[in-house]
Amino acid sequence: MDLQTLEGVQVKGETFSEKIKLPPAPILKIPANNSVHEFQRPDYLELPIEWYDIDVAKSYRLYISGANSQYIPDKPLREVKENKILLRIKVSPRARHLWAVSAVDENNRESPMSSIWNFTVQRSASLAETDKDPPILKITEVEPYIPFLNIKGETEINVSLTINGETVDVGPDGKFDYFYRLRNAGLNEINIIAEDAAGNKTEKKINRTIK
Repeated sequence: MDLQTLEGVQVKGETFSEKIKLPPAPILKIPANNSVHEFQRPDYLELPIEWYDIDVAKSYRLYISGANSQYIPDKPLREVKENKILLRIKVSPRARHLWAVSAVDENNRESPMSSIWNFTVQRSASLAETDKDPPILKITEVEPYIPFLNIKGETEINVSLTINGETVDVGPDGKFDYFYRLRNAGLNEINIIAEDAAGNKTEKKINRTIK
């Protein structure tokens, strides 16, 4: 079956003989595939995202992956009326994002997804030179739920936070709450690292033993 038509589809015993034409897949425009963009300020980057307009589209769905993910998410980041947006990206160390777009027509039929492109955001050399202050990092609570540890704490909202290499989401108030799975019988050393866009790091260590 053609990806842009539906024919012979059965619904409750009835067959549709009429072809239903889907909108064409959008063609991406900017940012260019494999492009790199630098943070010039300490809090966020505004990045124009644009694709070529489609006459039959009433809206578009923009899909963007999380930092360094290998997959496009199932749900769109947002649905927009125009064929462009200005995306605000929270400052972080170097991160690669995948992105794609689909079109939606007046009958709410969604097109096939566009090609998947990627862009990378990273801190600029000038930002790294001017910001020498390491981020705040506080561990406020560590509760055992063997084989997990529930680790709670506070940091700054624009940092990259990891626990033994696992990415941890930081809330808009700078707080985090994460269940970390202990790996080994005996002593487990847990490294918690907050890194800001200028590359400054603050590290905390927790040791826990599984008997």
